[in-house]
Order: sequence, then structure tokens, then C-alpha cells
Amino acid sequence: MKKSIKLMFILLLILFIVACSKQPSASSSSRFVGGSDGLDISFIKDEPPDTVLDDNQDEFDIALSMENAGEEDINAGDVIVTLNGIEKDAFSLSSLSAKNEDFLAGKKKLTDRVIPGEQGEVLFTKLKYKDKLPADFDVELRADVCYEYGTRSMADMCLKKEASKRRTNDQCEVSDDSVEVDNSGAPIKITNFAQRPKGSDKVQFTFDIEKTGSGDVFETGTFSDKCIMDNDRLNKVNVEVNFLRADAGISCTTLSGKNKGIVKLLSGKRTIRCDVSTSSLQDIAFKKPLLVKIDYEYKDSISKTFIVESTEF
Repeated sequence: MKKSIKLMFILLLILFIVACSKQPSASSSSRFVGGSDGLDISFIKDEPPDTVLDDNQDEFDIALSMENAGEEDINAGDVIVTLNGIEKDAFSLSSLSAKNEDFLAGKKKLTDRVIPGEQGEVLFTKLKYKDKLPADFDVELRADVCYEYGTRSMADMCLKKEASKRRTNDQCEVSDDSVEVDNSGAPIKITNFAQRPKGSDKVQFTFDIEKTGSGDVFETGTFSDKCIMDNDRLNKVNVEVNFLRADAGISCTTLSGKNKGIVKLLSGKRTIRCDVSTSSLQDIAFKKPLLVKIDYEYKDSISKTFIVESTEF
């Protein structure tokens, strides 16, 4: 009898541990999967190998594996990989840059699960080191990867015609210093969303655009055929702020009085200030989804050292 009670207790304990450790595959608290990742990149194993021979005696490939770990789709040709640290002619390369050939869908959130982002690769094939070396040669290879990406954000604003008029039975508050905002998975985020009345028929809202990834961000259209630094377009993003229906005008001082434009991030961050005209809205307070669209090009890098071995004895 005591043995059966002990066994039952152990089984119940195991079930409790499993139930506590099991995590849902998709969170219902956010409208997006979320996260700070964009394109995850790595060298495919042994491409390049750790050692290659000189004097045209060893053919090898350089190959990058990519996984779209965010939620923005990437079209074919929108990823540019440029090799840095090697001499093109010495390694029999026709070009130091190559593009992705496949469409890479981002993550997708369903009701009960998350569909992972798609995977792909960029290849540099049939490399050979031409020269005959008197001794081994260390090659410090860096692959710079540039790609078009974007962040989609949504915040539920509280609006009403007479923005500054207080009503005790309003369903939501026009003055709110911590409006919840949801972001799609990407290395750029919207944070610190706040709103407050501005006069009788306007609501002012502010939010921060913040770089949370480790790479560099550039204005859209920066890269076309190779991934190299462009300081003139560094830390710039394209921003557009809209409601689903254009029944409330938006004017942003940070965007020269418009609802879209290019802004420069300062130390990886920038505050956007906008006004909403409420004169044409209803008297009763209501929630209205505000959409913020941020487009940019993102640059990341990975490195590997390999050795060109001398065949001179």
C-alpha cells in the first residue's frame, strides 16, 4: 500500500513538472511573434574549410546559410553578400558580391503556433588560390550582409472629438503615458508610446524608434550591387504613421508636418512627435489602431579565419 502511494506521488510530481515547463508555441498577448532578430547568418560547415592548398591545387566554396528569424518577408535579390579581406583575382573569384536567389518568408503567427521563417543560402563556388606560396598564409575572411527589412508596429490610441473634456464614464483615457505597443520581429522597435490631449480638438502622441539589433541600419535604397558602408545614409530609416482609415489627420513635427518621411537615429534612437486632429470624430471615447511602418536596410557581418597552406617543401 505504501509503495503504491509513493508511486502515485511520483507520477503526479512528474505531471506537474511537465505542465509547468511546457510553453505555448504562440503568445496570445501580442499581435506579432516579436523579437529583435532579422536575418540570421552563418557559414556553412567547411565552406570555406579550415585549410586549403595553394598553387591551384584545391577547389573550395564559400557558402552562407540564412534564416529569416523576423517577420518581414525578403524578396529574391534583396540580400547582398560582399566578401571582405580576400583578393578577388588571387582566389579566382569573378565577383566579391552575390545575392540570394530565393524568396525568404518571415515568421508568421497563427492562433496556436508560429510558422518559422524560411531558410536559404548564398554561394561563392569553385574558388582556388592561384599563387604558389613560400609559407602558409592566414586569411581573415569577413562576409558583410545587407538586406531590405522592415518593422510593423501597432498601438491602440484612445480618441474622442473633445480631447481635453473629462468624462468619468469613458471606456479609455486620452491621457496615457504608457500605451501598449506591439512590434513585429525585427532589429528596430517602437517603444515608449504615450498620448495626451493638446487643446480641445487635438491629441498629441510620441514614441521612440529604437535599434535593438547589433548591426547597422541604413536608409532604404542604399545598397544595389555590393554591401559596403555608406556614412551619408547610415542610421536613417523611412517612417510612415497611419490609421487604418484616414478619418483623422496626422501631422508629425519630426516628419516636417507630414505623416511619413526619413529620420536619423541618434545613438540608435529617435523620438517622433505627432498630432491627431479629432474635430471630425465622435463624442464618445473609443480605441483606434495606429499603424507605424518603418523600412530600412540592415547590415550585419560574420567572420572566419582559414589557412592557405604552402605546398613548397
